[in-house]
Amino acid sequence: MNILGVGPAELIVILIIMLVVAGPKRMIEWAYQAGKYAAQLRAMFQETMDAFQKELAQSGIDMPKDLTKLPTGRFDIVSEAAKVINSELAETSAALNATLTAAPTTPPAVPPSPAPETPATPGSETQTAKTDDEQSTRYDAWTPS
Repeated sequence: MNILGVGPAELIVILIIMLVVAGPKRMIEWAYQAGKYAAQLRAMFQETMDAFQKELAQSGIDMPKDLTKLPTGRFDIVSEAAKVINSELAETSAALNATLTAAPTTPPAVPPSPAPETPATPGSETQTAKTDDEQSTRYDAWTPS
């Protein structure tokens, strides 16, 4: 018999160590406290099981006492997620197809591009003044010498 992976031999060793460390009087107090906590834990577990059984009875689910009689079919979360994703993809593609068929087929009008500017020659009268950016030193082209 193992309790939480502790066999009878280990349990005896633990009790002997407790007797040496705590002494007989404190060990009795500890056993009393451990019994109280075990009773509280058992009562909480029973209360939880009663609430669970009550919910099962209200929902109309009949659970067999022998759990080996439960159906062996397993719930596969991956296949269930694939079903949901595929159904959403089908709905989305149907809505997209409906939108595309209802859309006009004429292409949008493209505005005409402006005519390219011709650079001014040094002797021409139409030479424009350089802007501040063109007159400033270009630091991005600077390389150390």
